[in-house]
Amino acid sequence: MKKLFSSLILFLLVLTNVTYLYYKHWHSEKEAEETVPYIPQSAALVYEVAALGKQWAYFQQTSMAETLNQVPAFVTIQQSFDVLKELSGNPRSLDNVPLTVSIHGLGEEHLGYIFYLNTRNAATKECFKEVKRRVQQDGEYGEAVRKYAGYKITELSKRDASSTLSY
Repeated sequence: MKKLFSSLILFLLVLTNVTYLYYKHWHSEKEAEETVPYIPQSAALVYEVAALGKQWAYFQQTSMAETLNQVPAFVTIQQSFDVLKELSGNPRSLDNVPLTVSIHGLGEEHLGYIFYLNTRNAATKECFKEVKRRVQQDGEYGEAVRKYAGYKITELSKRDASSTLSY
């Protein structure tokens, strides 16, 4: 009887572990599938970052970042991340926000970038909740909402700036 009981416990432990691993695998595949429909087929390269703020801070310390800081398009990207941090009111607000970047050829000598922030992620939701609260309190930013292909798109921008944060 003791042997049967031990075998049953061992079986339940193995079953629990297999179920947990399957769920984690299924969940990660589901998250990947949620991003893929938004990436155009013309993407030449797609790059995913699990923790934008942490990895961006690390990247900024590399020699490659020093070189890229001389490229105007890269400086614009850096400024956009800085605006997002400023809007959230917390310099560490992007630390756990996942980011997907797709790079597209726009011509022989031009590249285009699209940045995707998963708005269903808890860290991203928290960041945007704070951004929305600050924008509503601060009269310096304008907010516009429009619909496209069944999705609600919110656009935030400074009244005198040319760049817009859309989500």
